Amino acid sequence: MLKKKSPVSYLISHYWKETRRSPMWHRNLIVNIILGVSFFFVMLNFLFLGFFADKVLLKLFPGQDPVDVFNSGLLYYFGIELFTRFWVQSLPGMNVIPYLHLPVKRATLMHYLLGRSLSNLLNYISFLIFIPFSLKVIAGAYTASVACCWLLTMLLCVIFANLTVVYIKRQLASKIWVALAWIIVFALLFGADYLDVFSLSDVSGRLFGGILTTSWFLLVPALLVAGVYVLNYRFLLSHTYPNEYNPRSRQETTIANFHFANRFGTIGRMIAVELKLIMRNKRTRMILFTPLFIIFYGFFILERPGTVGFMRDMWGVMSTGVLMMGYGQMPFDGRYFDGVLIRNSVGQYIRTKYILYVLMCLFSLVLCIPQMCLMPATVLIFLSGAIYNIGINTIIMVYCIGYGRESIALGQGSSMNWQGVKAYQFVTVLLIMFLPTIIAAIFQHFGNAASFLSLAIPGLLGILLAKPLLNICIRHTARQKYAMAEGFRQRR
Repeated sequence: MLKKKSPVSYLISHYWKETRRSPMWHRNLIVNIILGVSFFFVMLNFLFLGFFADKVLLKLFPGQDPVDVFNSGLLYYFGIELFTRFWVQSLPGMNVIPYLHLPVKRATLMHYLLGRSLSNLLNYISFLIFIPFSLKVIAGAYTASVACCWLLTMLLCVIFANLTVVYIKRQLASKIWVALAWIIVFALLFGADYLDVFSLSDVSGRLFGGILTTSWFLLVPALLVAGVYVLNYRFLLSHTYPNEYNPRSRQETTIANFHFANRFGTIGRMIAVELKLIMRNKRTRMILFTPLFIIFYGFFILERPGTVGFMRDMWGVMSTGVLMMGYGQMPFDGRYFDGVLIRNSVGQYIRTKYILYVLMCLFSLVLCIPQMCLMPATVLIFLSGAIYNIGINTIIMVYCIGYGRESIALGQGSSMNWQGVKAYQFVTVLLIMFLPTIIAAIFQHFGNAASFLSLAIPGLLGILLAKPLLNICIRHTARQKYAMAEGFRQRR
């Protein structure tokens, strides 16, 4: 059968049949139509911006060449695109096992997977800006061949961004340090630009401006694309053997066992289970990267002269509590909640959650140390925010555990995934984010010191009264535990 038709065409037809025959296809048809209409309007806006980009740049930067200004901002644009793709872009996947015993080469499967990641139309929405700009502005200022060369460079940069994000997200499942290395490199580049160590706009202008005068500059993005494609190909090729899907082999290659927590008794062992759950599942691992981006963005928020005082206090609460908020809002342990009830008491379960949330707040505070060193004025902001999170928000998060009813699919990605999100979680966000903002805004009229104390004092009271407050949470969860267990069983 494979001789009459190429293996790739069979793979495409199988993917299309799998999509059409899925019950989710008809269930989400109306939603997809609405999203398609919205996407069409976004395309029109991008196309409009592409045709009038030169006029917009002339108004924003009078007296400067629109082509030079556009080129100087491209590195920032692709940096933002990488950040957006990391959270939004989903990985193309397929069940490889049924094909491993068929006369289909593993190399063909890998090229097909990489080709699917490149065929997504979202990858090329930027060309609604690039194509009109190149035809109208660059071709008018230079030649048509130069415009085509520049446009081909943009295509290679988009492909490089796509393959880079695919590689980083795939490495999250096996070598988390590789993904962290990529993220740290990008953070250092933008941080150095922010601190005026060097200018990314100058580098961007020279790189993309050089393509307009020297065509062999096109080899640079071409080599980068080839390099990251080979990285993806080798990674996929090395993870398509049958033993990769053997449960025993996966158990032998776990990331960490956290044996050090066993010395702290039952609660220590339960904390170790929670840490294993975070490190060994896709959706929980993504939460670990959220504080890195949130805290890095704080450099831009806290240094802006126009930032209102109470907004800085809110950012201190958010920065030191983002890890706790992201993990605590979802009942990630719903799939083994019956085992928790059998082996441990509700009191031990609640105290474990409380200690884990406190540790997450302290870890987020440690991540804020570089900001406190570079901006000493933010020390009180982060300290008051951390005290409030530990004293008040951890109690709110622990109390809301009793409202969890739906277990989470841990193997799915977290980008654009609303599975398990319920109304009580939005109420929780309002309490943990807007309540300290309102408090800080009221006391901001009496000065910054009063604003800091308005968060630190309730936090200290919450820490001192942690035991009776936890007892309230334990009684609340004990009343809800059977309803929680029944809800978790129904969602499996």
